[in-house]
Amino acid sequence: MKRTTLIIVSSVVMAIALYISIPTPPRAAAQEEATLPKPTLRITGKSSSGVTLEWDEVTGATRYDLRVYTKSLGWRIVDDNITGTSHTHTAVTPGETYWYAVSGWTVEGGPYSSWSNLPRVTIPPKPTNTPTPTNTPTLRPTNFRVSTFSTFTQTSLYWDGFRGSVGFELWVNERIGTGAWSGWRQFGSGSGILSVNEYTHEPVTPGTTYKYAVRARDNAGDPIGEWAYVSRTVPRPAPTGTPTPSPTATATSIPTSTPTRIPEPSRMQLNKRAAGSGVVLWWWESASGLGHDFRYKYELQRALWTSDNYTTISTRDIAVFVDVDITANTTYKYRVRVKALSLYIHLPTQTREGPWSLPVYIRAPTSVQPPPSDPQAAWNNWLTAQSDMPPEVIEAMRSWPFGSRHPFGRR
Repeated sequence: MKRTTLIIVSSVVMAIALYISIPTPPRAAAQEEATLPKPTLRITGKSSSGVTLEWDEVTGATRYDLRVYTKSLGWRIVDDNITGTSHTHTAVTPGETYWYAVSGWTVEGGPYSSWSNLPRVTIPPKPTNTPTPTNTPTLRPTNFRVSTFSTFTQTSLYWDGFRGSVGFELWVNERIGTGAWSGWRQFGSGSGILSVNEYTHEPVTPGTTYKYAVRARDNAGDPIGEWAYVSRTVPRPAPTGTPTPSPTATATSIPTSTPTRIPEPSRMQLNKRAAGSGVVLWWWESASGLGHDFRYKYELQRALWTSDNYTTISTRDIAVFVDVDITANTTYKYRVRVKALSLYIHLPTQTREGPWSLPVYIRAPTSVQPPPSDPQAAWNNWLTAQSDMPPEVIEAMRSWPFGSRHPFGRR
């Protein structure tokens, strides 16, 4: 008990000593008492090239004075005439620690606020053409791999973390053919830290080589361990169709007006999107290329992303489907193909099956909590917001026959 108390007291003393060691920014002699409300300052983003800061609007203030502190140079003015409530400080050095303070004011010598709180940030290192590890050299994400189900337009990446890793930073470098590397850039928005150990890079370009690097971050957002690497050269798709041989002098066949066999349907283009706790899928009917002399049905299959054990989940004659029989936070893959039935009288039973579409991958979302009181109204509102979806797809889904399970209902 005494030892625990000693540790707690020591931690508190160290925290107080650190805080006391950072003085507040200086004031002009004429400004001795603050009369405007004290703002709250927040760091909302950081990278090797800058720090993004935001603060609450101070009632009565028309300008803001932003200062930065380093232990080597003390307090300096970043900008003392800011009219908004945010600023990006770009004059930073990787590895350096900065403290910030902001104050609202009106005119020189007029009313001003107290200095805000003093948030601290350490600038992360700037990656080089080969990211170098920091901290623990014996740890790195393992089993960093490109999924075998990656396509000509997307690359699916997966890796395993280790104890203490709560986030990851993922970078990519690319070059076309044997050209020069473009330089490393980081995936993700804001801080760029990913909370999951998977990422889909899309779109990618056939014929381009992509080099990926991933490193773990701890609970404080600091990097731990070494980089792990994997590369992929996106293949070019094979030419579609069958080359037509040149006619020979002995050719005597004459095409007839009615085919004797149904042409093979072409590959469908499958699309996906999360909706509530379900997944919406749609595909292009025009991809069949068979015209109006055939009746279509579509076979849609689903499997876990790690398996090729597909299960047929729909054989409807419409090119949309809403999948709600899925497990939250589980990654699935889907594929679809067209089945064409001839309407010609002399070919009443002949059918053709098209090739399977390229698989698409999606992580099943969690349930909507709390569920809305009117799930169907929530569904219609969601559809209305999908302005980039084809109108015929939206209309087909408005009347979707949901049973006991609804993507916006209680699961």
